[in-house]
Amino acid sequence: MAIEIQTIIYFIIGLVFIFLGNRHLGKRDRLMETGVEVEGIIFEFESNKELVNDTNFSNKYPVVRFVTTEGQWITKSTDIGLSTSFFKEGEKIKVKYNPDNPEDFIITSSLFKWIPYTLIALGLIMVAAGLYSLVVFIKTP
Repeated sequence: MAIEIQTIIYFIIGLVFIFLGNRHLGKRDRLMETGVEVEGIIFEFESNKELVNDTNFSNKYPVVRFVTTEGQWITKSTDIGLSTSFFKEGEKIKVKYNPDNPEDFIITSSLFKWIPYTLIALGLIMVAAGLYSLVVFIKTP
């Protein structure tokens, strides 16, 4: 009797979501505490097309442009992609960046504030689904 692959997949996906959420949360917390806040704009969007279940799935990554307090221009995409754009090109935003590495930055809008928590919640749901699947498997004769 082998554990169903579905159970393993739930656990793996859940753990990946929890890991990504914690990583983004740590970065956000670090930059909120030690970062320098400046105004930036949504310069454009980069698309990352992936093939998921034989369907093209496109994430849009906001490309942010801002000037550091030292006068250095930074134009870089965020590390969080969105399935739809919650921002418009040319929209002004607040950015916090690492003064030692200005390309390490976050957008401080409320949308980006909740993404790590959402990833962690989805991960916990997937792990719970895996546990449920495991319990059902064990109880099935």
